[in-house]
Amino acid sequence: MIAAPEPSNLQAPRDTSSRSRPLPAPATREFANLDFLRAFAVLLVLLGHLSHFHGLLRLGPFNLLLMGALGVQFFFVHTCLVLMLSLERQWHDQGGKKLFVAFMIRRSFRIYPLSITAVALIALFHLPQGVVQPGHFLGVPFDAGDLLSSLLLTTNLTHRAPILGPIWSLPYEMQMYLFLPGLYLLIRAGRSLWRIAMLWALAIGLGIFLLRFPSIPNPNLLLFIPSFLPGILAYQLQKKTRPRLPAFLWPPVILALTAFFLGGSTN
Repeated sequence: MIAAPEPSNLQAPRDTSSRSRPLPAPATREFANLDFLRAFAVLLVLLGHLSHFHGLLRLGPFNLLLMGALGVQFFFVHTCLVLMLSLERQWHDQGGKKLFVAFMIRRSFRIYPLSITAVALIALFHLPQGVVQPGHFLGVPFDAGDLLSSLLLTTNLTHRAPILGPIWSLPYEMQMYLFLPGLYLLIRAGRSLWRIAMLWALAIGLGIFLLRFPSIPNPNLLLFIPSFLPGILAYQLQKKTRPRLPAFLWPPVILALTAFFLGGSTN
């Protein structure tokens, strides 16, 4: 299950003078390319589940099992970029006052009500929605701890299987949200890429280390941090540069990346 992303067209408020608002409010920006990326990610997740259910695991050189995973990766990048824009708007609305609290309240109310309702329905009616297999869906046996962990979206921290399979990515999103306000403050005043690029490089190195030594306990969030940080890099890049390439190149680029990803697996 993927959380509903923030709208990609964000309108900043009118500029007002205040000591807590040192930067002028940005102009209205619409990102049709982000709308396309979001729609394409949804399509990948949908087709990934459908192909798995119908037993279509490969198509020529392409591993169709990876479509859902790639769609989630696109969502992680998209979400980080859009939420950095949302934090920028929030800063110009309210300054730094209660930046973290207001941000987390919004995100919690955007994700938890629907996810709690879905998990509760699965548990109440024992619906087989834990795992999808060719031709059928399977439920997973669960106890009170599994249910609580799925409700709180902490399955990666407790190392329990979600009783609703598609919500596996939501714990990583919720936990990454805890860091986004701090990362926004880290890069807010400038346009330099070096800080976030260094964090990305360190996250990749840490992820490779953990993959090489899987016996080391970790909450698995560390393995997904490199998937989120490119969205923050994209946020910095859009502050530094103006679009120079024609818009019609964006869909072919995304399709080429998808083909490269799906064709790169031999399993």
